[in-house]
Amino acid sequence: MLVSAGAVSKVVEDWSGIENAMKIRPGHRWNLENSLDLFTMREKLKLIPRLVFKYGIGPVLDLSRSGKQLLRYETDGYLGYALIIASK
Repeated sequence: MLVSAGAVSKVVEDWSGIENAMKIRPGHRWNLENSLDLFTMREKLKLIPRLVFKYGIGPVLDLSRSGKQLLRYETDGYLGYALIIASK
């Protein structure tokens, strides 16, 4: 997409895989069996009531289910992040 827009890439870093995702939150205690472990308890206490109040319990349950699937994709290397710096 960047190339088709006329941009030239300067830096491209592949951040795929769970090891690189863990670098985003250094010092965070990760539990790969629990998809909601991405959030700290404090973040959960802020996020979950807001979701339930606004949308009901469904999104919280969906987040838990889909988070497990996303975690598996990330662990298997199918899903990840990339850092791309480009100029036009």
